[in-house]
Amino acid sequence: MPAINRYTCSPEIQISADISVFGSPRDLRVDATELELWQEHTRALRSVWYDGGHFYLDDHIERRRAQ
Repeated sequence: MPAINRYTCSPEIQISADISVFGSPRDLRVDATELELWQEHTRALRSVWYDGGHFYLDDHIERRRAQ
């Protein structure tokens, strides 16, 4: 079971830093909607989306190095 499925964060928790989330709309294990929920805990959420499935980063290593 992935850690994201076990982690819960109270709605009143606010993080003073910006948050970046990385995901793939075709990831069947981590839903894109769940990643976007981090918006509730920060003033600035940056979302980066990749093509691919759950292991999308394996296909995009060069793009990640450039960021």
